[in-house]
Amino acid sequence: MKLLKKLEKAKSDEEARDILKNHVSQSKYNKYKLAYLTATARWRAKNPNYQRDYIRKRRQQVKELIGTQCVVCGATQKICFHEINGNDHPRGQACSYILKNYKNFVPLCKSDHSLIHAIAHVENPEKIIDLIRQIIAHHQKF
Repeated sequence: MKLLKKLEKAKSDEEARDILKNHVSQSKYNKYKLAYLTATARWRAKNPNYQRDYIRKRRQQVKELIGTQCVVCGATQKICFHEINGNDHPRGQACSYILKNYKNFVPLCKSDHSLIHAIAHVENPEKIIDLIRQIIAHHQKF
């Protein structure tokens, strides 16, 4: 991130190359890595919103496939996607994973999602009863 800020402040291509050369020599990258970093920095400068727009597009695809209404209470705000069979999934690539396995996911509001995970990890039956009471109280608001 610091490298990108330095590159943005560079006033010319030569200054940007010097910054990258310094970075490369410090990092012990080879000359091909320098070419890659230069090309990547130029592309990012020309396309500053690409990653944000890509993530928004993927999230929209997930919402269209799975839905945007909590299956428990019907809420439409603060929706999470819960994997039914409880598998762990990659955090950084969540949208891609969900799109590949969308049949295993259901939309839940943040409250219900938290409670479902809380119930799954509780061993004491009395605590489960308290959590169910919280669910009922939450749904009486709607």
